Amino acid sequence: MELLRSWGLEDRIHADADDVEMTMLAMTSAARADQGEVIDVGYPTRSQSAMLSPTRAVCVAQDHLESELLEHLAGYSTVTVEHGCEVLEVALAERSLLVTVRDAAGRRRVIEAGYVVGADGARSVVRRSAGIVLDGPDDLHRGVRVEFHAPLWDVLGKHRHLIYAITDPEASGVLLPAGRSDRWIFAVSYDGDDTGSGEWPTNAALVQRLLKATGLSRRDVRTTRFDTFSAGAQVADRFSRDRLFLVGDAAHRVTPRGGTGLNIALADGYNLGWKLGWVLRGWASTSLLASYESERRPIARHNVARSADPAGASRPAASERHLDLGGRIPHRWVAPGRSTLDLLGEGLTLMGSRRPRLTRNDGIRQRGTTRRRAA
Repeated sequence: MELLRSWGLEDRIHADADDVEMTMLAMTSAARADQGEVIDVGYPTRSQSAMLSPTRAVCVAQDHLESELLEHLAGYSTVTVEHGCEVLEVALAERSLLVTVRDAAGRRRVIEAGYVVGADGARSVVRRSAGIVLDGPDDLHRGVRVEFHAPLWDVLGKHRHLIYAITDPEASGVLLPAGRSDRWIFAVSYDGDDTGSGEWPTNAALVQRLLKATGLSRRDVRTTRFDTFSAGAQVADRFSRDRLFLVGDAAHRVTPRGGTGLNIALADGYNLGWKLGWVLRGWASTSLLASYESERRPIARHNVARSADPAGASRPAASERHLDLGGRIPHRWVAPGRSTLDLLGEGLTLMGSRRPRLTRNDGIRQRGTTRRRAA
C-alpha cells in the first residue's frame, strides 16, 4: 500500500476495498460469527499500521487492483501495452535479448530488448528460456474454489475480517471477501474425498458445503465460477541471467497460506524497476542490478517456507514486520497528510531539519539553549 500511495493510487484502491480488520475469524459457520475466535495472520491492524505507516493494509480484489495498475501504466506516453500476445521464447543475442511473441491471430514477430523482466507466472516461459529451475515441492497444496455472490455481510454483521476459517467438519473451508460488496470465494483444501476414491467433489456437493458454511439458503447464493487449484512452495535457483530477470511467481511460488504472493510480487517489481531505471538513466552502473536478488531472495525464502507450514497463516504481525518494512526509512508525519515517505524522489533524497530563525534578542536570551540544540 505504501508503493501504491507513492504512485498516487491509494485512494482509488481504498475505494473498492472491503472494510475489514486484517485478521482471521475461526467459526463453525457465518451464522455463528459472534462465537468465533479472532486469529492473527501476520497483517497489521489499523492501530498497528497507524504507528508505522502513512497508510494501512487493505483487502482488495486482485482483478480490481490489476485494472487500476493497468490504467495507471497506460497513462505513460513511454509505455506500450499489448493484449493477446504470448511470449514463445527469449534468446540471448550478442548485445540484446530477442523475444519471440505470437499474437491472437497467430502472427509471430521478434522484439529486440536490452532487458527482459519475466513476470509470467509459475510456468514461466521466460524462466525456461533462461535455463533457470525452481527448487522445492511443486504440488504441495491442492483445492477447489467457488466464486459466488451473496448478502453474506448481512449475516456476519459487525464481524468483518480478512478471512474466515470454517471449523465445522461438514463445512470446513475458507471464506474470503472478494470485492464488489457481495462477491465471495469459498475455498476447500482437497487431498481426496472421505471415501478415499480421490475424485474431486462435484459442483453440487461444493454448493451444499458452501450453504452450510454460510448459513444461507440456495436462493440467496448465485455461483459464478468453479475451479481447482494447486500450489507449490518453490524458489528459483537464481533470479536473473545476463539481462533477463524474474519477478513474482516466475521467481518464487507460495501457497495461499498467509496471502503473501501478490504482495511480494509487487515488491519485487518495485525493487528491480527503480534499479533498472537508474541504470538506464546512467545514474548507476549495471552492478546495482545484482542487489535485486540479494535483497529479495531472503524475503522470498521466508514467505515460501511460511506458506509451506500448515500453521503458517497464523502469525503475529510483529513477526513479519521486518520483512514488511524492508529497511525503508521510518515514517513520521512532517505536515498534515504528508509523511517522510512522501518526500522521497526518483533519485537520492537528502533530508535535513530546518533550524528556527531567531531575532537578535532571542539569540542573546536563548544563547545557551541555541548552542546546545546546534551541538
